[in-house]
Amino acid sequence: MNTPQTVFPQLHPRLQSAIVHRLGWRSLRPVQDLAGQALLAGQNAVVLAPTAGGKTEASVFPTLSLLLSEPPRGVGALYIAPIKAL
Repeated sequence: MNTPQTVFPQLHPRLQSAIVHRLGWRSLRPVQDLAGQALLAGQNAVVLAPTAGGKTEASVFPTLSLLLSEPPRGVGALYIAPIKAL
């Protein structure tokens, strides 16, 4: 049986610390792991999850991690969100 991979150890250490100490999270949700793996690998991702399912963090955490890890040279992100929660 394969152990599920988590993206958390791949995030920048400062971001990991903030997630644990400021948010009180000990792990990421599955949607955040899957999106994070794709985004950190430089792939595009469409993130679908219910309201309060972790979509924002799924896209923002990898983007912040890249900004902390590498000198800015053109990190781009297009985030499309509904005007209000449905």
